[in-house]
Amino acid sequence: MPFAGFNDFNDCKETMMNEEGHDKESAEKICGALESENEKDEGKPKELLNEIMDGAKQILNDLTLENFSFVDEPAQPSHFTRMKSNNDDNNKFEITNKLVTKKSEKDDWSVIYGAVMIPNVTDKQGDIITREAIERAAHNFVKEKKTDEIDGDHNLITNKGNLVESWLLEEEKEYKSINDETVTYPAGTWMAGVEPNDEAKRKIESAEWKGFSIYGQAEGVEVNESKQQKNNSKQENVDTVPTDEIASNAEQALDKYDDSDIDNDDCGTRTGLERANQLSNKEDLSAETINRMVSFFSRHDGNQSVNEGIDNKWEDCGYLTWELWGGDAGRDWAERKQEQLEDENNKESNKESNKDNDVEDELFLNKFLGDNMDEEEFMNTLNEIKESIKELK
Repeated sequence: MPFAGFNDFNDCKETMMNEEGHDKESAEKICGALESENEKDEGKPKELLNEIMDGAKQILNDLTLENFSFVDEPAQPSHFTRMKSNNDDNNKFEITNKLVTKKSEKDDWSVIYGAVMIPNVTDKQGDIITREAIERAAHNFVKEKKTDEIDGDHNLITNKGNLVESWLLEEEKEYKSINDETVTYPAGTWMAGVEPNDEAKRKIESAEWKGFSIYGQAEGVEVNESKQQKNNSKQENVDTVPTDEIASNAEQALDKYDDSDIDNDDCGTRTGLERANQLSNKEDLSAETINRMVSFFSRHDGNQSVNEGIDNKWEDCGYLTWELWGGDAGRDWAERKQEQLEDENNKESNKESNKDNDVEDELFLNKFLGDNMDEEEFMNTLNEIKESIKELK
């Protein structure tokens, strides 16, 4: 069955292995996540693929929750944030989201609601959590009877409230936040209702605590590491600052995206907007970012053409998104820089190979000629032999 632009699972796997450089196991896990998303009601496998290819570093597919907290700094309503622990343990994660309240007839409230985890969105650390992983984590949290283990700021003093409601959204839904903001969560989002104690309620009402946070262990599959590392080792000899033309394209696209008179609110991803800001500010880009740009332009080539019936080209999502990434100038530049970086890495690899060969040559001559030569005589003999070999070739 086709999904996310692939003919079937094998087509997806072969593409991930041959074009994206993943090993068999990683390719199967990535394609499994896409295929699973395709089978879900309200599933959006193409959007998940774009998130994976446009900036995600790994897909988290197995979560073990340890802690449920009220926190003071939640992420934006439609995003979640993965934060490392103090000792930079890569398997630790923290997810925060804004809260909504349920009011009674007396305009008082007893339960606070919020999104605990949101699927298929790239967080600030480059991680994506699948719908299946969220579903398992939400169910296990309740099955393991952790509903009364609610603390504040992960201080492990679990007496701040009780989980009284837990459900997964079956379709996209809007809520009103406690600040009367409209927040939208996609299908598969884990929503929870917590009944806080008096102390927690006071801190929520005073805005000292603004969201939920989940903390625990995570296992995932790297989705861009193979390509990210390809050119990362040697970059000092390549100018990777975007040109003025690229910066101008990205800046204009950002202005049009923010223009309230242009109907393009559904266009652009968080990754695309971040990339546009990098380009417009002419930041010195990493090899990893350049590889992602090449990947983006390769997958979206053709979408930059404005569809018929659209009078204002900036209302065409394909065109706007293309320009956010620097437009045609960004594509040509990224491809050129990727090639230059590969050349630099090849040069470095050849240098290392030559060093190894020199060592082998010296070891051979030492054994063949013995240790009776002084250093100068030894090197002259070695160079004469090398020249003779070149002439023979």
